[in-house]
Amino acid sequence: MAATVMTPPQSTATIDKPKPASDGTAPAETKPKTSFPHFGSGFVGYSAIASFISWQQSYTYYNELGAPWFLNAFSTTRLIMESALLLTALLVFGVAAMAIVRERRLQGRRVVDLSIGFGIAGMVVILVGYFGSDFLNPVGVFRLAQVAIVLFGVATALVVAGLVTGAMDNGPPAAKLRLWAMWLVVALGIWRAPALSGRARAARDAHPRLSALPLAVGPAPADTGWRLVSILDRKFLLMKPAARREDRLFRVTENFDGWRAGPSH
Repeated sequence: MAATVMTPPQSTATIDKPKPASDGTAPAETKPKTSFPHFGSGFVGYSAIASFISWQQSYTYYNELGAPWFLNAFSTTRLIMESALLLTALLVFGVAAMAIVRERRLQGRRVVDLSIGFGIAGMVVILVGYFGSDFLNPVGVFRLAQVAIVLFGVATALVVAGLVTGAMDNGPPAAKLRLWAMWLVVALGIWRAPALSGRARAARDAHPRLSALPLAVGPAPADTGWRLVSILDRKFLLMKPAARREDRLFRVTENFDGWRAGPSH
């Protein structure tokens, strides 16, 4: 009997090729998220606040000194640069606050508490300078005012950093009373602290013996006892200090030839 060999049936099943996950195009690469736009806008906003604080201090200084008419010669930028050191310090505090809030991942309640704490410290320093003006000299009051404006600046920088980084929305919300206290601190830091600092600076510079302004001696025998307050477009503002505002003498000269400016003491 002949043997028959059976061949295996051919498989007709087709192997499906893997289909692309999309419509044939490569999946779009997701760009890593960056917080630079947020930090950039926050820094611009805080720079505007710091510039206003510096402007407010300089504006109050010339008014309290007794030379508000000299402000007409200033541009806004030039008046801000009169407090360039304060402006630089505030900008440094703003950058540092944003970095600290972001790196430490502070929550909103913590940011609010820190801001209020720095604000309370600033108010205590202001009160010490205000009630201690009877036994503190103008130099001491001015230094306390500078410390206060720095503390308020840090408090404001923390609030701006919390808003920019989104920390104010993290964690449990702060009580409304704390939020009101925080915004009160920010308002004092932006409006009242620089005005008090400018007033204290004017009282120091107008003091006959403790003035920090450079001495200016002219060519004539009567040109003594003057202090150089500011130089603007080759206009030299000179002042003879006095304790009372109405007793101070001012002089503007465009010709400083023959004059000598020396140390304050």
